[in-house]
Parts: sequence; C-alpha cells; structure tokens
Amino acid sequence: MNNLEFNYSTCAKEPQRPPLASPFREEWFNADALINAYQTGKKHFTSEVLAMIKTHLFTTFEASKTLKTTNFEELSVRFLRSYVKIEGISTYQILTLVDKTSFISDDFRNVYLTAQNIENSVEEKEDILLTFSFAPFTDKLNEEMIKANGFFQIAA
Repeated sequence: MNNLEFNYSTCAKEPQRPPLASPFREEWFNADALINAYQTGKKHFTSEVLAMIKTHLFTTFEASKTLKTTNFEELSVRFLRSYVKIEGISTYQILTLVDKTSFISDDFRNVYLTAQNIENSVEEKEDILLTFSFAPFTDKLNEEMIKANGFFQIAA
C-alpha cells in the first residue's frame, strides 16, 4: 500500500443517532391550529401597526400645524401646501411648499430653526423621527411628481 492512500475499511463508523424528537406532538398541535395561530398573530400585529401609524400621523399633522401657525404669526411667511411621506413606522417627512418671496427672505432662516426645534421636541416626546423640508412654490412645479415620490397632501 502506498503511503498516500487512505484505507477506509479501518475507519470507525459513526454510530447512528436516533432522530430528534419534535417539540410539536400530534396530540397537541396540528397543521390547522398552527396556521390559525399564525393568521391570528398576523391580524393582531397588523392592527397594532395601523394604530401606531394613526397616532404618529396625528402627531405629524399637529407638528406641521404648529410650524405653520408659529411662523405665520411671527414672520408672516406664506405656507401654501404641505405633504407628508411615511418612510417607516416611526419615520415621517413633511414637505412644505412656501411662497417664493417668503422662501428667499432672510427671515426664513427662523423657519428652519423652529422646524428643527419641533423635530427635536417630537422625537423626545413621541419617539418619532420627523423631518421638515421646504421648497418654493412655482407655476412649473409638478405636484404629480411629489405624489409619485410617496407624499400625500395634508389638508390645510
């Protein structure tokens, strides 16, 4: 026999192990019961997520309303339309269209500061990540593209 050859006949065979016992015994669970439990859990989870999103949307709408009223009274900035986008269960983006003259004014920096304060306040209180974005309103603005990007308009 060559030194490089391996003799399989001298190897000890691994003993056969008994199959693992299933934790689901036939008399405890059957396929219909497992499917029913899955569907019930899925319905329960879906209703919890929807309730959470409704609560978060309400908070988001209130934050948008707070921003509009605060800065409108102090700076006479004209907010025209607002859109919201749900990016995750607790992540929301608000896009606000502003009058072009208001957008390019020096006072508009205060709008950004107020928006940042509202974002921080909402994140601390509600654990919601809220982001404000602003854009000037022009006649050439394609609002269908805004909606195609996942935003929907907030009622004024």
